[in-house]
Amino acid sequence: MEEQFESSKDSFRIVLAPIFDLLMYKKLNLGYQAWLAFVAKTESSIINSPEQFLGNELPGKPIVERAIREIFTEYMAEESVEA
Repeated sequence: MEEQFESSKDSFRIVLAPIFDLLMYKKLNLGYQAWLAFVAKTESSIINSPEQFLGNELPGKPIVERAIREIFTEYMAEESVEA
């Protein structure tokens, strides 16, 4: 199960790269609090409708949700270091 999780997380990270590019762009154009809200809304949208962002061949919902949450947590950690 853990191998499937790591594999899914790696592939999701690649598929979501354009989303993270958009988040970087928005960071330059929004105030910090508005940007945080935009990031949270984006994460929630992906978790609630993963097929729309990640395609139809997905593992179970718990794996998808955990992977997305971890990817966003890692992204925010990287952003706080760069800020």
